Amino acid sequence: MKQTRIYAVAGKDLKENISSFKALGAVGILTNVELLLEMFGSGVSLEEMTRFLLSMDDEMTVFMSTFGSDANEILEHAHACTRLSDRVGMKVESSPEGFKAMRQLKEEGIKVIATTLFTYEQAYMAHAIDIYAISPFVARGNANNLNMYEMIQKTRELYDRYEYAPEILAASIRTLDDAKNAILAGADSLAVSYSILEKMMSSSYSDAVNASWDETIKRFKDNDINDYIAKEE
Repeated sequence: MKQTRIYAVAGKDLKENISSFKALGAVGILTNVELLLEMFGSGVSLEEMTRFLLSMDDEMTVFMSTFGSDANEILEHAHACTRLSDRVGMKVESSPEGFKAMRQLKEEGIKVIATTLFTYEQAYMAHAIDIYAISPFVARGNANNLNMYEMIQKTRELYDRYEYAPEILAASIRTLDDAKNAILAGADSLAVSYSILEKMMSSSYSDAVNASWDETIKRFKDNDINDYIAKEE
């Protein structure tokens, strides 16, 4: 059985939330082209971005997005990042050339995530080339009338036939419902902003009960609490 994981989504607020992600056991930082532009603006090289993200934490894997017109160009950009640290993994586009590059990177021992992934067939190919994870784009797919929860569910059924299969790492999680439905459909892990994680950890019912308990505790002095606990036992 796979371990459920949390991945931090890179963005302009990542730096202020990195310690909170770390406290919750996040294992990786995920990037995409739009988020990198949001964080760094234009004119910053992939290598410079990678170094900065690596400096945020000394344990998390940094998954950098790569791109290119063919597999060779994708690999060239990927190698520029992965040579910096063994904590660098790559996110590679789901396309014919992308899958060729993924296979090569996997053979080199690099953790690879198939990104911009929307179909069951792409999920099958990711399993066939034995990569680290797939990243179904939940909100983007649903916005284009694709049923991404069904896609994740069918992929879960496929992957559960095998002892080893890629991690289903749901991305493009924009709302609490996106997160909930991806989990219920069978996603192993989520790539999320910290604001989504805060919503996942909260409940108005929990808040109400916690508040009532806080009021009860205020009525006791420290020694009275100990007496109360002793009576209850």
